[in-house]
Amino acid sequence: RHDDDDDDDDETNDHLRPFSVQHARLSNSRCVNVTDMMLPNLTASDVTEMITTELRLPRRLVGDLVDAVYGRTSGHMIRVVELLNSLLEESIIAYDSSRHCYAWER
Repeated sequence: RHDDDDDDDDETNDHLRPFSVQHARLSNSRCVNVTDMMLPNLTASDVTEMITTELRLPRRLVGDLVDAVYGRTSGHMIRVVELLNSLLEESIIAYDSSRHCYAWER
């Protein structure tokens, strides 16, 4: 790898960078205006509502999943969404066509 390739790699691999690195880079850019927003953490009830809505399941069936997601994210909005997306991408949460609903590995 050559040092003069760094600029190309930075642009090509932006999607692989952690949010904080991308944020810092954009904040220092002259081409982009960045506005920071402070968002409160979600409550366990908020996470429950999010999961029941997205998976179309009753509250009584998502308690273990909510506990796991909330426990790992402390309700941080971006982390909740990223974790749920990751669980879906890795098929830990998947649609069970025989039961006609979403299910997950417990």
